[in-house]
Amino acid sequence: MERKGPADLLLFFITLILLAIGLIMVLSASSYAALLTYDDALFFFKRQCAFMALGFVFMFIMMNISPEFVKKLAGPAMIACIVMLILVPIIGVEVNGSKRWLGTQSVRFAPAEIAKPVVIVFFAMWLSSLKKQHLQTIKGFFYTLIVLAIIPGLVVIEDLGTAIAIAGALVCMMIAAEVPWRYLLCTMGMGL
Repeated sequence: MERKGPADLLLFFITLILLAIGLIMVLSASSYAALLTYDDALFFFKRQCAFMALGFVFMFIMMNISPEFVKKLAGPAMIACIVMLILVPIIGVEVNGSKRWLGTQSVRFAPAEIAKPVVIVFFAMWLSSLKKQHLQTIKGFFYTLIVLAIIPGLVVIEDLGTAIAIAGALVCMMIAAEVPWRYLLCTMGMGL
């Protein structure tokens, strides 16, 4: 069983600073509209604080889950995300001319948002399972590209921006995994 180390306090404080900056921006950007619409200048600020608190709860839960458990869930979670993304064009809910959600008109969620952390965890597991020598071969790189393209390929149907963000994060992970630059540059060249 892998041992968990202590919490990274520097990362935690950087997260707190970014959250504080975000809260200030939400307050300054939305207070007038919230006052006009909801008769409460702090409406969106309070809502953002509630979601931030919920995020802290999930962060502390995730901090106490073992890495082995996360690795076991990565494969099934990836399959579930693929199924949900396939279902979006078929049975998805259309809002403002865009079909990106599953659920009903009042209660809905975007599978692409769930897929973001899932695909990053799965891709990290995939890259760590490959030996460095295998990743630096054409065959290993090709298989990695196929894995990389699955989720962004499904997301791009309805949301180009999210697909680019996911693909960009996965390419950064490939760079960190020391995939040869010549493979990456050739792939980018073919994409242009």
